[in-house]
Amino acid sequence: TPSYMAQYTDDPGEPGSGQPIDTGDSAYLEVIVSGTAAPETLDEDDLRNTDDAEMLEHGTQITDLETEATGTVVSFAPWEATSNYIIGLDEQRPYAVTLLEDPVRIIIDIQLDDEE
Repeated sequence: TPSYMAQYTDDPGEPGSGQPIDTGDSAYLEVIVSGTAAPETLDEDDLRNTDDAEMLEHGTQITDLETEATGTVVSFAPWEATSNYIIGLDEQRPYAVTLLEDPVRIIIDIQLDDEE
């Protein structure tokens, strides 16, 4: 079962190197998930059960999101069972993180304005 930590940061950086990340967004939510597996540690049965999911390349920027608040998500490849994500937002907004099971996954809800 993974564990997680989420917090806003003024200085988002690449895990390990600390290289600054600037996607042009106004606020950055850093999410760190511990207990994740690197692709090389998965056996053939694990890979067959991923429903053809693909591992994102280190530093992949996802911008085709269907939301008003989130501009960019930057995903970093797992390292020592830890995955890191930077979520770029238009402003700091209330958020909630939930751990669900079967299948295990982490859900991040970001509150939009009341009228949206």
